[in-house]
Amino acid sequence: MPRSPRFPTSRRTRPRPALAGDLPPPPRNWTTVKDTADRCTVSLATAYRWCERGQVVCRRVGSSWRVRLASDGFPLFTAEAV
Repeated sequence: MPRSPRFPTSRRTRPRPALAGDLPPPPRNWTTVKDTADRCTVSLATAYRWCERGQVVCRRVGSSWRVRLASDGFPLFTAEAV
């Protein structure tokens, strides 16, 4: 009598993750902290500080930050920062 497998699914039967071409493009009005620092001509540390203090509209995506851009292409600052 054959034994049933200990784990019903193995690594070989799991579906593969989606390829980069299958994912939707990122929104145009959100950018990385590095791009924010380049656009504002400040250091990367300053841009991260803005995110941590809530001076710019931003969100955590995994382990990184995404900063929202205004219509003019610069980061969207909060009212408290002005």
